Amino acid sequence: MIRRHVAALGLLLLACLVVPRAFAANECTVAGPASGLNFGTYDTASGTAVTAIGTSITVACTGNRTVTFELGSGGGSITSRYMTTGLPGSDLLYYNLYLEPANVTIFGTTGVGGTAATCTTGVTTTACMGDNPTGSDKLAQRRIYGLIPAGQNVGAGTYTDTITYTVTF
Repeated sequence: MIRRHVAALGLLLLACLVVPRAFAANECTVAGPASGLNFGTYDTASGTAVTAIGTSITVACTGNRTVTFELGSGGGSITSRYMTTGLPGSDLLYYNLYLEPANVTIFGTTGVGGTAATCTTGVTTTACMGDNPTGSDKLAQRRIYGLIPAGQNVGAGTYTDTITYTVTF
């Protein structure tokens, strides 16, 4: 009698070990800005800074996820970014990227002179646009705000810079 109980218990434990289990991964995809941040024309004689709003970096996840957005330095450093015409000896046109339209908090990498942005997919806050569409992935979008300070004496030309962004989820 004792052997039957032990054998039955052994089969029950074996059944627990071979029962298939499935875990759904909380997968995410990232879509960068559809276009770059365009400041338009910078007038060296104007006493007014030029601002711009960039299109969003978008993350779509199968569930609610905390997402961190970081921006690299591009030309210069995170606290002192600049654009050039790409020609040797070209002028430097200083600008920066910010977390908010008031252009106060530098958008960069926390601890390297800037601040990273944290959002939750599917949740809208002051700084993040979340979306929770029926039957689709949950979204988090983060805009980028830019400012070129007034009073820079640079030559005419098309000034550009390349910024690398990192999204962690």
